[in-house]
Amino acid sequence: MTTLHVRLDDKRKKQAQKILAELGLDLSAAVRIFIHQICITDGVPLQLITENGFSVDEEEMLLRDAQAARAGKGVKRYKNVDDLFAAHADAHDRHASAV
Repeated sequence: MTTLHVRLDDKRKKQAQKILAELGLDLSAAVRIFIHQICITDGVPLQLITENGFSVDEEEMLLRDAQAARAGKGVKRYKNVDDLFAAHADAHDRHASAV
């Protein structure tokens, strides 16, 4: 057995403890489960998202599009916001199926 020390801010710790308590878990059990799943899946067992709710790839694509639009290069036009998100969802689906 070994001990793992993790540094995080008090607010996040309390928030996580509250959520986990509702699930009948404590922080130690949750970390053990997470590490176990890393070993089983041979990777991170969840989708990592940015604070904006996008995957890292999606956010990078949106930022590239925004930078290109500001520069006037390869400007894509959409009729409305729904079409914009649909186009990016399609690109995400194509990327996911290629992986």
